[in-house]
Amino acid sequence: MQNSKCPECGSTFSYPEGHVPAFCSICGARFYMTAEIQAPAEAEADSAGSVQAAKPRIFERTEIIGAILSYLAFYFYIEMLDCESKYCWPVLIVAAFIIAFTIMLNRQRKATTESLIWLSCLCISVICFVFGIGSVWEDYQVSLFMHLLAVWWVLSRSGMLTEADRGDYLPTNALTGFIILPFSNFFLRIKTVAGGIRQLRIRKQKRAMNWWLIPAVLISALLFYAALQLLSKADSLFENMLSDILDSLHIELGGKVSEIFFRFLMSLPVGCWLFGLIVGARHADRKRLVRRKKNVETFLDKIRRLPSAFWEAVIVIFSVLYLAFFILQGSYLFGAFTGKLPEGFIVAEYARQGFFELCKIMAVNAVVLWLTTHLSRTKQSAKRLNSFCLILLLESILFAVIAFSKLALYISIYGFTPLRLQSSWLVCVLFAGCVLWILNLFTGKRVFRLWMYFSGITLTLLMLY
Repeated sequence: MQNSKCPECGSTFSYPEGHVPAFCSICGARFYMTAEIQAPAEAEADSAGSVQAAKPRIFERTEIIGAILSYLAFYFYIEMLDCESKYCWPVLIVAAFIIAFTIMLNRQRKATTESLIWLSCLCISVICFVFGIGSVWEDYQVSLFMHLLAVWWVLSRSGMLTEADRGDYLPTNALTGFIILPFSNFFLRIKTVAGGIRQLRIRKQKRAMNWWLIPAVLISALLFYAALQLLSKADSLFENMLSDILDSLHIELGGKVSEIFFRFLMSLPVGCWLFGLIVGARHADRKRLVRRKKNVETFLDKIRRLPSAFWEAVIVIFSVLYLAFFILQGSYLFGAFTGKLPEGFIVAEYARQGFFELCKIMAVNAVVLWLTTHLSRTKQSAKRLNSFCLILLLESILFAVIAFSKLALYISIYGFTPLRLQSSWLVCVLFAGCVLWILNLFTGKRVFRLWMYFSGITLTLLMLY
């Protein structure tokens, strides 16, 4: 007996060797099977499959309408960058389009609690930017936070965040949202518009129009505009006559039209990037997401090469160093609790130096702790290693408390300013990170998502102050 594939229905069946009639058990097709006949039949089936795979993609109506409207919406994005008034209303148009378009594309996917949190933060940041609410953050800072929140929300709403409750995948998610999805789908908007036109022509062949007419009209209009400008420069009488006509119509020939055209050209790459992110996240291959996750896990497993005893020694060295620093510099570090400044310091210098010390020390400690928990090869002594990590985290918390006490002393004397509030917020975020890290070490709960929530929500609330 030999196995073969039916060229009619594609099912696999068995038949006796030789030149005999064969019957498909699925569709009942009758034909003769030989080696010479079987090969062309399979080749024909493969060619049919390749032709079927080569069929053009069918674009959804939501994608086509969104692609067309995006040209206007993202024009206002460039308008937003040049906005000098207090109420930058173009941001509302851009944000409303991004939110509505993303929700419509993912309407069949249930919105998670995480996506609702990031959407709320995004809406508050947009309102603060448009109406100039809050004095803690500058406009460029609010704009930066608004862009970061928008990308993160699109990934969350589309289900493209890989293990959002683990900090190990933060670089991977950022790379996906800012590089991979937008640039791998950079020309998707053009393909969507072209595909929509093709589908419309197929549906309405009886009343088909010549779609080449649209670019021809646009090119002719641009050439006519160029001719008007050249003629107005060549003859002053014609220029005056044309200016009178345009003034009566309230149209500026050389200024407004050129400005609109330039902004439209600038909006094209921006629109391609944002459209590629939104629609690309909607149609992204989830298998690649799983493979990317496995690659990260494989990488983390490969770098576990050093015994935990080595990292325990490293933690002990750092802990002893910080303990000695606390003992020797106690009067300097804890002076803010008693309201006494070290000799030769003023309040501003004392608070500022404490803040920058905290940032540097916390950065060093975070790197040491990450290396310790990810490069340790021995898992039998995990509890002992976690105990050493606990000591370092408690010392980091003490650094945060000391820095906050210095800032509190500074604020109690001179009052709040935007920079002092920003510094206080960052100290609280670092403090919360240490506390949640301790919770992760001894309970095994993945708390990175909670730290992200705390950071994002408090940052957004601070915009309202």
